[in-house]
Amino acid sequence: GVHSGDKIIELDYHSLLGLTIDQSMDKMRGKPGTSLTLGVKREGQKGLIHFKLKREIIKTNPVKSELLQKNVAYIRLSQFQKDSGEYIRKALQNLTKESQKLKQKSLKGIILDMRQNPGGLLVEAVNVASIFLKQGIVVSTEGRDPKNKEIHYVRKRGFKDLTTPMIVLINSSTASASEIVAGALQ
Repeated sequence: GVHSGDKIIELDYHSLLGLTIDQSMDKMRGKPGTSLTLGVKREGQKGLIHFKLKREIIKTNPVKSELLQKNVAYIRLSQFQKDSGEYIRKALQNLTKESQKLKQKSLKGIILDMRQNPGGLLVEAVNVASIFLKQGIVVSTEGRDPKNKEIHYVRKRGFKDLTTPMIVLINSSTASASEIVAGALQ
């Protein structure tokens, strides 16, 4: 019953106002099987709507894919979670096989859709970018002290697609690891 645009205001009838997103998320976490009640503010409705939820471990596939026009791979990456790079690899290989069954020599293009992707694990951003890059730096960070520098390079091993033309779709809600991948591919 929770809709896009709903704002979570309460957790177990205690206000979340003034807390950061991380603090609110910490309060929502708990042992699988236990319950919590969300108080949600919905535009156009008076008062709060309450939802009683049961905590569970949720595993999702962050990748949806399909073959367009018999030879264009469309891959939607919704978030960078554990094994996102592996999900992309499998999707790309499956779409390539599907295209070949349709008598196509190879994929004509790849569309990597990261619109609305909030990011996630940095290591998976490196894994995803590494599929499409031969070498180089995916991302580097440097603190005020030049000694505090982290450099993440393209992984040289593993599945690669270095020749298929590609476009990357992003929007104003593309963030974090998604921005890193989009920048590295650019």
